[in-house]
Amino acid sequence: HEPVKEAGGSRHATAVISARTLAVVSRKANLVQAAEARLASFVAANSRRDEHLPEVVAGTELDSRLVGTKEFAAAHIHKDGEPVDSDKSSFQMFASSFGLPPKHQAI
Repeated sequence: HEPVKEAGGSRHATAVISARTLAVVSRKANLVQAAEARLASFVAANSRRDEHLPEVVAGTELDSRLVGTKEFAAAHIHKDGEPVDSDKSSFQMFASSFGLPPKHQAI
């Protein structure tokens, strides 16, 4: 972006849209990667559930990868419905705080 900025084009419509697109795609990629990592961790721990059962019955704490799923989902799902319907008048705030749609396949 430096050559564009040096030429005075940083507020050109194409540059603005490109920067916004990059911000949204980067945020969404981070959210999806976190959700996929959490799912992989859960699946790995869940595959050992038969081994965990006697440990849990004996009083051992449950594998941390198997707990907190609702909290994780709540932290990664968009708070007010669908992100597409959100107020974007302060685009930087939106781009740094939106979550995944509630029915996203990664959640």
